[in-house]
Amino acid sequence: MATIQEAYEYWLELSTKFDTVIDDSIKDNEELIIKEQVDQMRHGQDAEGNVIGIYRSWAYALFKEEMGLQEPAPSGVVNLYLTGDFTRGIELQYSKDFVMPNSTDKKNNMLIEKYGDKIFGLMPERLGKVSQENILPDLLKRCKEILKLND
Repeated sequence: MATIQEAYEYWLELSTKFDTVIDDSIKDNEELIIKEQVDQMRHGQDAEGNVIGIYRSWAYALFKEEMGLQEPAPSGVVNLYLTGDFTRGIELQYSKDFVMPNSTDKKNNMLIEKYGDKIFGLMPERLGKVSQENILPDLLKRCKEILKLND
């Protein structure tokens, strides 16, 4: 068992490292967050759970269905998938206040302009699931290690 002085020092260490601990927990789950983002897009949903858009051309919608590129999104619903370059280019961008998915693909700015910036970001249900099942347990484990707490 730690002395009061040791416990105080552990808490100080955690308080100075907390932002880094959060960032590391997110980075350790980056692949899962990106997978969820791509899956959400493939379902034709934006960050608010709304439909990304409807194809203006039914001929194009039919082409995507015939090529097997529409599912799992409903027929005629934009899913931002054709060649896979856009979704393969998705990565997380970190700033001081937030983490946001974005794509390095050359179509990124055009698609944001056309469908809005809500194409990126997990809808609350998905974000909650990833946070509760993956990020939070990782964060707690890191905090316990710094505080020298046993399970």
